[in-house]
Amino acid sequence: MPLHRRLACLFAAGAISAALLVAGGQSVAAAGGGPCVIAGGIYSSLTVTTFCEVTAGDVNVTRNLTVASGGALVAAFSGSNVHVGGNVLVQPGGILVLGCEPRAFDCFNGSGSTQDSVDGNLVSDGALMVLAHHNTIGGNVVQQGGGGGVNCQPLPFGPPAFTTYEDNTINGNVIVQGLHTCWSGFLRNGVSGNVNWDNNVTWDGTPEPPGDPTLHGDDDGNEIANNTITGNLNCFGNFPAPQFGDSAQPPSIVSGKVHGQCTAVA
Repeated sequence: MPLHRRLACLFAAGAISAALLVAGGQSVAAAGGGPCVIAGGIYSSLTVTTFCEVTAGDVNVTRNLTVASGGALVAAFSGSNVHVGGNVLVQPGGILVLGCEPRAFDCFNGSGSTQDSVDGNLVSDGALMVLAHHNTIGGNVVQQGGGGGVNCQPLPFGPPAFTTYEDNTINGNVIVQGLHTCWSGFLRNGVSGNVNWDNNVTWDGTPEPPGDPTLHGDDDGNEIANNTITGNLNCFGNFPAPQFGDSAQPPSIVSGKVHGQCTAVA
């Protein structure tokens, strides 16, 4: 099983357990003083400050949805979609799990998929983890820094931190820069603008010793494959260089120009 699938399975088991513990103890609250499960409904804006899930119907946010530092929003349950009229903002140390789909990232409550949408931009600044599957993003996707480092140490609720964007429709540009994490991928996305993937690190170059493949990061990271990109694809300063890895995916189709390290994957 590819690394990101293994990490996703770990996350599914760990996240649900953690959420039950938090909600059962009634020791924390989501934005507005509510419980850890964010109720379906309409919100003018929403700020998530702790570990919260979307499991009780559709959540519609008229303006911005913010995942604050130390907060986590897990919206990967079929039958409960998230629609944001403004931007989704993930602050330093925040975790966003937005969307689920068969095979690539199964919904935590079984089969099916979500239909999440963001009319504005998806912006992450120093986020610990961003997992985005099967979403429609009206604007840009921008991720700067963060990622938890390349040590691949498990988080308290399960897997190491990692980042992936899969099967999304993105109507603007994509910029992912300065990410240091256990694994990262950009697979099967449709992008109307340019993609810039720069200075992202998932491995420190140390040979992986037998029996301990996660000690120094993952040399299978920076997987970029099977995307359809209307603009340019630019990749510089990544380690390892963008690759197909074990994804078994074909090259990306790029209507514009391909620059730097991504000439090997398009």
